Amino acid sequence: KTFSKNLCLFASKNEDEDIMVDQTTAENPNIENEIVSVFDRIRVLSYRSTLFLTSLGFLVSCAVTLLQDSGLGYDTVVSLQQSSHVTIIWGSCLTLLTIPPLLSSDSEVKSNNTSTDLTILTILNKIIPILAVFAILFELIIAIQANLSIDETTIVEISPSVTADPISAVLLSVVCVREILYYGIGFKVEAVVAIALFLGQALIPDLPEFVTTSGLALALLVLSVGKVFEPIQTDLIPDKSSFFVKDI
Repeated sequence: KTFSKNLCLFASKNEDEDIMVDQTTAENPNIENEIVSVFDRIRVLSYRSTLFLTSLGFLVSCAVTLLQDSGLGYDTVVSLQQSSHVTIIWGSCLTLLTIPPLLSSDSEVKSNNTSTDLTILTILNKIIPILAVFAILFELIIAIQANLSIDETTIVEISPSVTADPISAVLLSVVCVREILYYGIGFKVEAVVAIALFLGQALIPDLPEFVTTSGLALALLVLSVGKVFEPIQTDLIPDKSSFFVKDI
């Protein structure tokens, strides 16, 4: 009798635990997505790191512009400008290359996104890797041609315009669009500002370079630093910042 009673109690306890798990899953539909594979985690962290590195490139360019009249040597200014230029170009390429793909979670994605958003997300998920590869190949060809056609003494005389690079502008605009679709426009105002500045530099020739450089440095820095506070899985499944809304 004692054995039978203990067996019944054990079965009842397991049934209660199963009910609690089901209730927890129902209350928090994201719980299944909280376990992220090591590969996905590495890819998300790589994406966030390269985005931060790119924002630092704009920040350095902005700082160099401010320090030009401070007695900083000409060679130093040109070297820093070139370094920031290279950082922005390759940083934007690597940022696009390391963007995590959209994970398949139909019920959750559909519950937080409109049909238009889903269409755009699906298109971006397909074209982003292709665009990243083409951008890297293009920049490699440009770099090889520059090394073959320009000697070292001529390079010193070049003062590159950081914000005039169209490839970086397109790649980072795609990144900003993705951020808006994943997290919602209300939570990614800095991404909207960055896109506006990229359009401004393309459509308004007289727009001061320092305005666009400093604005992009601030917008991209806020965008990249803000991702420190976002859960890893939110870069894999777009939930329009529902994690933040729930915390509020």
